[in-house]
Amino acid sequence: MAGLLEKLLSLPLLNMMLARRRFLIIFGLTTLLLMLMFSGAGNVDMTRLSVSGANPEGAPGTRPKPANPLPANPDVHPPPAPPPPAEPPVAAAAAPPENVPKPKEPKQPEAAPPAPNPKPVDPQPAATPKAPEPPNNNNNKPNHPLPAASPRPYISYQGYKRPGYDLPLTRAIPFRIMVMGSAAAFDHTASEDGNADNDNGFRLLLRERLTDLGHKVNYVGDATRGNMMDAEVVAAAPDKPPMLSALHELAGQVVPQNKPNLYIVSVGAEDAYKHHDIGGFYLRLNAFVRYLLDASHKSTVVLTTLPLPHDGGEHNGVAQETIHINEQIRRLVTIQQKQGQPVVLAELQGPDATPPTSSNRAPTSDDAKAKTEAIKAAAATAELRIFDALVEADARGYLQAPEPVEGIPDDGDWHARTTSEEFRQWEADKDKYYAQQKETNDKEISLMEAALKKTKGGGGATPAPAS
Repeated sequence: MAGLLEKLLSLPLLNMMLARRRFLIIFGLTTLLLMLMFSGAGNVDMTRLSVSGANPEGAPGTRPKPANPLPANPDVHPPPAPPPPAEPPVAAAAAPPENVPKPKEPKQPEAAPPAPNPKPVDPQPAATPKAPEPPNNNNNKPNHPLPAASPRPYISYQGYKRPGYDLPLTRAIPFRIMVMGSAAAFDHTASEDGNADNDNGFRLLLRERLTDLGHKVNYVGDATRGNMMDAEVVAAAPDKPPMLSALHELAGQVVPQNKPNLYIVSVGAEDAYKHHDIGGFYLRLNAFVRYLLDASHKSTVVLTTLPLPHDGGEHNGVAQETIHINEQIRRLVTIQQKQGQPVVLAELQGPDATPPTSSNRAPTSDDAKAKTEAIKAAAATAELRIFDALVEADARGYLQAPEPVEGIPDDGDWHARTTSEEFRQWEADKDKYYAQQKETNDKEISLMEAALKKTKGGGGATPAPAS
């Protein structure tokens, strides 16, 4: 035996293998892994799997075995199957495995203490239901009251912040705005002499809204209009709306040195009044918009439709020409958006282009108060429509920060804010006014909430109306 062992140890192959220990370790681990993989330790009882191979026998989704399997010998008939029990025991079918402890039955709770408030009595008890009463049109009671035991469940609403609600547009970029065009673009007074001090129109309302949201605003242009601090506009004359061709020529002198990132353009009223090539208006307007976008690469254009003339314009067809121009403006905005141009529409005249009636025309009498109210209503409507257009531009990704221009600040009121004592006093008075309004409103809300808590259902549940 000792000689055989010496012969084995003297073999050159064995000596070589013993000398290469790393090879032996790798070879041995590989052999061990292969043996484990092909051993019977990982076999699965396939007879206990379902058709999908995931559920054990008896679990939902398995294919049931036949109750009486066919015998191996066809000549031997199987014994008759026993009749099924009348009521199979449910516990036996759903018996849990032995290694899983059965859940303990919960103890019956004791009688609950009486509620602090008496339970409302059902107006229609189940024992002796009342016949439904015929509908009574003489009172305000509902014909189908809600059951007293079914209050509206509490729902927690998860709101989200949207641009224009309590967040600024496009990360609070500064707005360098150039308002261009007819009188409707920068005021709604259109005073006879053209020198009204209060011709701020929608510009002041839009500026306050944007600054409240966190934007810095600077109106730029070649002329001033109104009594607001930042009052620049672009127009051929303060008392006369320019034609589209004249505005295009004027823009070439004003736009390059200002480079606004937002144009608000209202043009076409003078074209309609002079009946100047109304059929080709959209061609001239398209060339004008393309120039504005090329002259300031970070800009967005808001095109407004034109309000119909206050007097109707029936005497010379101005209203019909205005309607035709508005139709071209709407269609041109659609075409330019298809082409990828940053252009949006602010609808200042309804899409149906309903001619003005005696109820929606501006007052023609000498009643100063009525004129002032009409002016304020028109300016507020224009500001809302233009801001809606800005929200659309933000949703489309059009809005961009303006190009830096030396000498043009982001805030158009910056000079007045730093040098005018009157302006600082106006800001302090405005803040004081808003603080007083908030304090009064909070007090009234607290009184209303206290009164609602005293009423039935004030805490959240809706009370059942009396039958």
